[in-house]
Amino acid sequence: MQELGPFNESAQTTMTFSHPQSFLLVVLLALLTLSFAEAKLTDWSSFDLLPSLTQHSKLHSRAAIVLPAGWATKGCVREPTSGRALTGYSFTSSSMTITSCVAKCDSLNFKYAGAEYANECYCGNSFQGGDTGGGTLDDGSCTMNCAGDATQKCGAGFRLSAYVKQSNATVAPVLPTGWSYTGCVSEPSSGRTLTNYSFTDPNMSVDKCVATCSSKGFHIAGAEYSSECYCGDSFQATATGGGANAPDSDCSMSCSGESTQKCGGGNRLSIYSVPQTTTPTGPTLPSGWSYISCMQEPAGTGRLFTGYSYSSSSLTVESCIGTCKSRGFSYAGMEYANECYCGTGYAVTPAVKATESECSMACAGSASEKCGAGFRLSVYSSEASGSNSNLVLPPYWGKTSQCIVEPSTGRALSGNSWIDGGMTIEKCVNLCDSTGFKYAGLEYANECYCDNTISLANGGGVPASSANECNMKCAGNSAQICGAGYRITLYTKGDSAATALPSGWSPSMCAVDNPSRILTAYKSTETALTPALCINKCAGLGYSLSGVENGNECFCGNVLNNNPVGARDNQCSTPCSGDASQNCGAGYRMMIYQRDALPPSGANAWALKSGGTSGVVMTHVAVVNNETVLVIDRKEANPLLNAQYLPAWGAVWNLNENSARPLNLITHSFCSAGSFLGNGTLVNFGGQPYTNRNGQAAPDGLQGIRLYNACPASGTCDIYENSNRIRMSSNRWYPTSTRLPDGSAIILGGAQTSGWSNSDDVNNPTYEFYPAKNVDGYNGLPVPSSSLPSGKLFVAANNQAMLLDWQTNIETRLPNFPNGQRVVYPMNAAAVLLPLTPENNYTPEILICGGSHVSDQTRSEDLDAQHDYGSAQCSRMVLNDAGIAAGWKTEWMPEPRLMSEGTLLPDGKVLIINGCRTGTAGYGNLQNRIGDSNADHPTFTPLLYDPSAPVGSRITRDGLPTSNIARMYHSIAHYDRGSNPNDDVSYKRYASEYRCSYMTKPRPTFAGLPSKIAYNSQFVLSITVPTGSQNVYAILMDFGFVTHSVHMDQKLVKLVSVRQGNQLTVTGPPNANIYSPGPGWIIVMADGVPSVAQQVMIGSGGNPPEDPAAIANMLASTQNPSPDAH
Repeated sequence: MQELGPFNESAQTTMTFSHPQSFLLVVLLALLTLSFAEAKLTDWSSFDLLPSLTQHSKLHSRAAIVLPAGWATKGCVREPTSGRALTGYSFTSSSMTITSCVAKCDSLNFKYAGAEYANECYCGNSFQGGDTGGGTLDDGSCTMNCAGDATQKCGAGFRLSAYVKQSNATVAPVLPTGWSYTGCVSEPSSGRTLTNYSFTDPNMSVDKCVATCSSKGFHIAGAEYSSECYCGDSFQATATGGGANAPDSDCSMSCSGESTQKCGGGNRLSIYSVPQTTTPTGPTLPSGWSYISCMQEPAGTGRLFTGYSYSSSSLTVESCIGTCKSRGFSYAGMEYANECYCGTGYAVTPAVKATESECSMACAGSASEKCGAGFRLSVYSSEASGSNSNLVLPPYWGKTSQCIVEPSTGRALSGNSWIDGGMTIEKCVNLCDSTGFKYAGLEYANECYCDNTISLANGGGVPASSANECNMKCAGNSAQICGAGYRITLYTKGDSAATALPSGWSPSMCAVDNPSRILTAYKSTETALTPALCINKCAGLGYSLSGVENGNECFCGNVLNNNPVGARDNQCSTPCSGDASQNCGAGYRMMIYQRDALPPSGANAWALKSGGTSGVVMTHVAVVNNETVLVIDRKEANPLLNAQYLPAWGAVWNLNENSARPLNLITHSFCSAGSFLGNGTLVNFGGQPYTNRNGQAAPDGLQGIRLYNACPASGTCDIYENSNRIRMSSNRWYPTSTRLPDGSAIILGGAQTSGWSNSDDVNNPTYEFYPAKNVDGYNGLPVPSSSLPSGKLFVAANNQAMLLDWQTNIETRLPNFPNGQRVVYPMNAAAVLLPLTPENNYTPEILICGGSHVSDQTRSEDLDAQHDYGSAQCSRMVLNDAGIAAGWKTEWMPEPRLMSEGTLLPDGKVLIINGCRTGTAGYGNLQNRIGDSNADHPTFTPLLYDPSAPVGSRITRDGLPTSNIARMYHSIAHYDRGSNPNDDVSYKRYASEYRCSYMTKPRPTFAGLPSKIAYNSQFVLSITVPTGSQNVYAILMDFGFVTHSVHMDQKLVKLVSVRQGNQLTVTGPPNANIYSPGPGWIIVMADGVPSVAQQVMIGSGGNPPEDPAAIANMLASTQNPSPDAH
């Protein structure tokens, strides 16, 4: 028989992994507690109820979709790589369905309708961007549930659930201005009539072919053989029949995407064209700039200049060069009369010159100047003749390098680093530029280093004796030099001409706008708009948020509205009407700025105080008594050493002295769960597979159960582990646990091994108990979940939710989170169970803020640590019949937040603290990482959410202290501590964080707390509160166990309290369903200000019930994990 474990010995550790999995959000309704767990909990009958980050659920039933007359499904189709497939009309809605989308497009007389990303609808008469995949079929990829009906599919990321209006009438092509049909012509006996550009598309139409050729700058388009399109400016191979007139009857094949249109035939082209014009040139150039040549755009896809581009109906050579110059580019190219392209060199080599006569189009803003032609660029540059035009660097970076010395100890550049077997100058400089550094250094062929200063310590940072000492060829380009041993090829970024924002304002995000507008308080249209002008206007009107859009529109407000989903910054790139060197959003893309938080002030102001250093990264934390905090990290090179003089990965933090004592962990419990039992023992569940670092092994902790009984700060209590006697029945990496009404714990979900995202082959869709129980006949073994309706437990994963009755193993589905909000790792949101009070009859209500709207189908290597914004959305639901029927209620924070933590404050408000604005959790996966970190743009100022305030005034930043410590991945907020978004201890940017901070206010005091409180019993406290205090009462809190933005068991219960002078008579919680038996913390509130918490035992403090038969069966049926690598 398995013993429960020695409750007078301690047990706890942490687990290590580099790319964690998705958590589940769990709330036990009967117990009214909140926590998170790993992976999807269950397979619901024949479909996945809780999908992983890389899988979508398959619905077990589907309601019939009602379509307008004549409409039918077309299938799942792709968006093009840039732009949109359907461009006629679009809208978003949190109640989107296929029916509402198609009905809208039908009412506007469009032929096609497409629903995308759960809540978006697009209409059009043809699919655009066919040359880059627009409109092509991709069956099986439209897997996102519609925001308004989970039984319907509304596309996915960059995928449209498309519908078509069928008609027997001929659909006339919609052509660009000036284009017309000019006849049927033949192909030559060999070669092609139109040779500049071509593509095939199974959904070809005349509209699509002509629009594509026009967008590429060509004047002739030819559709052939039903699905082929060819572009050019003149007919080729005319000597062998190319372009020869043919009867229209030869062009009789129906277009593959529109059967009523004709798309040529075999060796026959249906030709459409637009007249070409030529005019002379005559620009006035800025100093240092000169004309280079008429150049060809690359054949196929891509552009010659990729740094920045825009189009203007008043384009001139001078305006294009001025824009490129002001943005730090040294090359400017004008194309197709109204397009301007900027770069620091030719992005495609070799660059091919064209004859000057081919750049024949007059500039849109000056008939006396030439601005290229279709697929032809009039190119100008400020670089000296003979410079390296093939080296394409970011704006303002010089192309002249310097060879400097690397010191014998340390680094000359230590802000960021990267090793790449394909290293080039461009890769290194782009990394340093994108991560905010001004120096980029290449060393030893494959190494890159970045910084904003050059260290001269230990003889480093000085010029080498000769430039020839940097003589190693770059690993990825043998024509380039990448330093040498202890020698750095250094590139430097010059000063930019960027205009500073008004003092006290900073960027928030680029966001997708919609017709309802995401800032609604004020709007103006400006002929000379800049971000500063709009910000000053909003500030003058008393608003804290400002947004610029479409080049000339200014918006203001104090709150975000109407689903402001983030977009990458390059989508907010339309030149400002008042300064073309600055960006002012784009069409339905708003760049949002926010006022900095007002500093704390007044008698009860918050303060942020230093609290020492922890010695180990505070990845997992639990406050275990009035004097100590249990800290657990992973096996890494922490500075705190254990008894064997090796780096510790666990510690006891002394709250009295702000110091740490090492613990001796056995198995690897990194990324694990934890709960207190009814007797006060803290139990830690699950962990990481076997790890060996720096010569020290951390044995497999996936089945680990570890016990810790707290002692005074002066004590020597330690973790207790013994897998022969105590273990889980299956592997669990990233599980969740929570305390039950009988004082035991339930452990849910997890993965069977490590990895960045979850999948069926590693998922553990079960739950179990400690001590082991016989539930549903499983007798101590893992309990798989089933699919019948009921509800005691709230569970959420990805953007889906369900109810689970853990006692009877019954589940039912809840509405998905609105607008595609995803709330679990690696898109962590802040989640809390709001306070349970006598006034709300202890009714549970969930609040979840932040996370991400990025599709879970996006590969990690396609995500961007610096430019993929998190979610600003808060979703809230009352968890009773009426609340569930009403669904999720949404509101928005003033900025996007990922990896923030929701911490209940004693006054019932929620502190949303730490985290970042862009990227994801984890490390080592995404583009544009900061070192290892998958995230950037840390959020230094907390938010305060008041659940009792009206919508629109619940969230504030003002009056809260601002930190200067980035706390992102692996940070916690019991106290403001920790952070390590790296694979091991690191001291570069976003380093491993050991500093501890406290947020404090002046507070009341109390005495007379008993050691134990029985349910519904009274006790009397002696209180000292400020004179004149009116609202005085006691609360009971469970601080729980916190890791990875997840607060397991966190809870606040307001207690019935009656004050008589300096005495407060308090009644304990009504029953174990309101607060499970076990340790808690009593706090006295006086007009919203809390006392120092004092620990108390709720209930008898006895051991939870044991089932000897279930324990024995579990031990006999499971294998003890090996302590060695396996």
